[in-house]
Amino acid sequence: MNTEVLLAMAAIALVYFVSRFLSNGRHHAKRAREAIASGALVVDVRSKAEYDDGHFPGSVNLPAGQVQEHLSLLGDDTSKLLLVYCASGLQSSKVKRELEALGWTRVVDAGSYRALPLPPQA
Repeated sequence: MNTEVLLAMAAIALVYFVSRFLSNGRHHAKRAREAIASGALVVDVRSKAEYDDGHFPGSVNLPAGQVQEHLSLLGDDTSKLLLVYCASGLQSSKVKRELEALGWTRVVDAGSYRALPLPPQA
């Protein structure tokens, strides 16, 4: 293949992935707004230091990688609606799956804290 064809294919792939990324962010923001309006417990899965630097008002800190140790923060009702978020969306996705494996039935992944409808507080 010549260089022009390869560049065109790369440009098309880039546009596709950027549009998917932006669409996914809007999806997370909508689900986050709905969960918060429904009274979800908001769970910040970033490190304690990141949480201390600023977090969503009323959220609890359940650091990724320490879910088992901090599970009591969520209470005993595994049907409680939870909204998990992190810095980029990667850790919140992992924690969502981990909580579901532990029996939680209503976990919403907000992705990045930037998708939340209100700004973080210090």
